[in-house]
Amino acid sequence: MIYSPYAVYKKYAKKCDALFLAFIFSVVFLPIAALIAVLIKITSKGPVIFKQQRMGKNDKIFWLYKFRTMRIEMEGPLWTTENDNRLTPIGKILRFSHLDEIPQLINVLKGNIAFVGPRAERIELVEQYKKLPYYEIRHIIKPGFTGWAQISYRPSASLEEAFEKLKYDIHYIKNRSLFLDLLIIFKTVRLLFAKVK
Repeated sequence: MIYSPYAVYKKYAKKCDALFLAFIFSVVFLPIAALIAVLIKITSKGPVIFKQQRMGKNDKIFWLYKFRTMRIEMEGPLWTTENDNRLTPIGKILRFSHLDEIPQLINVLKGNIAFVGPRAERIELVEQYKKLPYYEIRHIIKPGFTGWAQISYRPSASLEEAFEKLKYDIHYIKNRSLFLDLLIIFKTVRLLFAKVK
């Protein structure tokens, strides 16, 4: 049987690459993560790390970790808007810079998510998104720490925006390759450091 270069990469190297990148990023961002943890703790009530059940590959449910960006005493809609009053002052900065995503490196190390793939969505949102045509395609691969949709389109705040974002996910799934993964990782790093400045 003849394997394509990406098939070999996907079978043997992609998981190792994800673990290696997650370890490197964990070391690089450790001082920033420690500072973020302190700021969250002293500026609002509640845990530093927020965990939430998300939908993964083959509809498998897992706990996703993020830095908490919202006030724990406030409830609201499933979608988060730009000026959402549930966000803490620190949370607004973390959301804008995407630094709230750092704890997801734990999920990469645990094997819940890959480094590149579609965003892992909340179970409640998945139930709504299933109304969209071909949405189930997103779940044939692992979700990712970053992905083509995440760097190409803003966070969804409606079913219509979720459908637009779905198009980017399907494009990635149909065209995924070592080159595309590297391009997404490069753009993610560039975007992240551009916002942190």
